[in-house]
Amino acid sequence: MSKRTDFISNFDFINNASAWINFDEGRVVLDGTPEHFTETHLRDQLGNTSKYKLMLDLILIRTMLIRIKNSPLWRLATIITLSLIWLISCRSPTVDLTNAKIAFANGNYSLCLKLLDSIDPTNEGTEYFRLKGLCYYYSHIYDSAIVEFDKVILKDSQDTTLYIYRGVSYDSIGFMQKAIQDFNTTLQIDSTLIDVYIKRASIFSRLGKLNESIVDFDKALSIDSNFIVALNNKGLTYENLGRYNDAIIFYNKALNINKNEPDIFFNRGVSFLYLKEYEKALVDFNSAIELVQINGLYYLNRGIAFYYLQLNDKACNDWEEAKLRGSKKALQYLENYCKRGSQTIIV
Repeated sequence: MSKRTDFISNFDFINNASAWINFDEGRVVLDGTPEHFTETHLRDQLGNTSKYKLMLDLILIRTMLIRIKNSPLWRLATIITLSLIWLISCRSPTVDLTNAKIAFANGNYSLCLKLLDSIDPTNEGTEYFRLKGLCYYYSHIYDSAIVEFDKVILKDSQDTTLYIYRGVSYDSIGFMQKAIQDFNTTLQIDSTLIDVYIKRASIFSRLGKLNESIVDFDKALSIDSNFIVALNNKGLTYENLGRYNDAIIFYNKALNINKNEPDIFFNRGVSFLYLKEYEKALVDFNSAIELVQINGLYYLNRGIAFYYLQLNDKACNDWEEAKLRGSKKALQYLENYCKRGSQTIIV
């Protein structure tokens, strides 16, 4: 589960996770979840002689010594040459590719890319480009990741994971329609991929297509009716449409499955705020804070509930807590409502 804060209606998608983003206010969306050619040079970028050039030199030396039939160095040269060729060939592209996989598995994506760049990709298969695309992807170099995924998709157009990674990459650099196209293709290949419905719903929401977003959440829930991510996010979408009672229905379903989700308590509390059911909102904000004490957004909104219950001292204390946790909106509330005694807060 990932926490993001925002104003209502702003869905976003960051680092492969759906989120509501915008300043301090908003709702929390749950996370739905989860190769650039090199040229062959005789010297690499550091000026080191390539292994292929070195092997060629050794063979030439060996050939020259053979021509000196009576040379006592002939037998020794033969042994040395063959041994060195064997040692050099041990560091083959296969070894580099294996080491790149190890680097990727360890989360060392820069080393992974460095190792892959040391391999001539001319004779490499899709595994090379897939791995390179993933290293770029997890390095957040999405445009380069797309280039590598394109190469693999040209040869394997039925691999759904590639469309998902490329779709998220497109979304991450602002090409939402291209992302939707990739998610559409993914679901045409396999209509049971529940996370893809969530990803596509996130984009629909940001495009203001909230009804399409709800359709995707429904499709996800038809696959798994207890999928908390879809339940929470469908509630958020109803909340964004001003259908707060409908939103609460889905928050209730999610909390019946798992009562240890502070963000869902928070989201339901916000819907209660809009319905002016401040006591119920206060209970939910208390539950969220009992589970997680570090989220300034929880204190900010509990302060609003306190304020409308005419518990001004408690409201100001909560806004102080929210300010300490980085909420800029709390600072504004402290200035406007704790020092001047204003009577209205715009949620």
